[in-house]
Order: sequence, then C-alpha cells, then structure tokens
Amino acid sequence: MIAVDPPRSQPLRLEVTNVKEKTGMIWVGIYTGDDNFLIKEKAELVGVKVTASGTTYIDLPALTIGQEYSLAIFHDVDNDGEMNRNWLGLPSEPWAFSGEAITRLRLPTFSETKFRMEEDLETTTLRLRMI
Repeated sequence: MIAVDPPRSQPLRLEVTNVKEKTGMIWVGIYTGDDNFLIKEKAELVGVKVTASGTTYIDLPALTIGQEYSLAIFHDVDNDGEMNRNWLGLPSEPWAFSGEAITRLRLPTFSETKFRMEEDLETTTLRLRMI
C-alpha cells in the first residue's frame, strides 16, 4: 500500500480595515467554488465580536494550500445576524470581498473574488466599504 500525504494546510489571518463602529459582529464567509458562493448555508462561517474601530484581526481556520477560496465579509453593526439592505436592495452595512472585483450595483462572482492559498500567505487585508 502506498502512503499518501494529506494536503497541507495553514491558518490565515484576516486584517479587516476601515471598521467605523465598535459594535456588533464581523462575519466572514469562506467559499470554495461557484457551487457554494454566497450561499450562507454552504459557507464556512467565522464571526468575531467588534470591540474597537479601526482595524480588526480575524484568525481563519486552516486553509488547504493550493486550493482556491473566496472571502465575503460584512460588519453586522446591529448584530441581527443578517446583511441589512436599503430599499433598492443594496447593502446598508459595511462589506468586503477578497480579490480585485470591481462591480457596479451587482454581486461579484467567485472568479472575480478568488485567491489561491499559498504557503507564504499568512495575512491578507480586506477594507470594509459602504455604498
């Protein structure tokens, strides 16, 4: 029998900048493909209580090296567990995505937000935005 080494993984520290309110929770959804992207029930969710404005650090669980991921985050300022939206359906709470997606009045795709987990990737930064 041939022994197969399991895929290597390592944790990732997420630096969330532009935190304006020191209330509520910041929620991170970790996605692995188009089939689960932005489906809350299929995401691996990590939440942290916000205690200060400015920058918040979130330690994500071990991610498999070589795997593609996408991160979607929002600051649940009122702590109701949902991304609140205005009458147009646009987010009314701060949010961010991994990757370099520039979208206008639409949600990005997995392809626009994905990144590959690499051995030398220890920290990544996302800046909260508001519309």
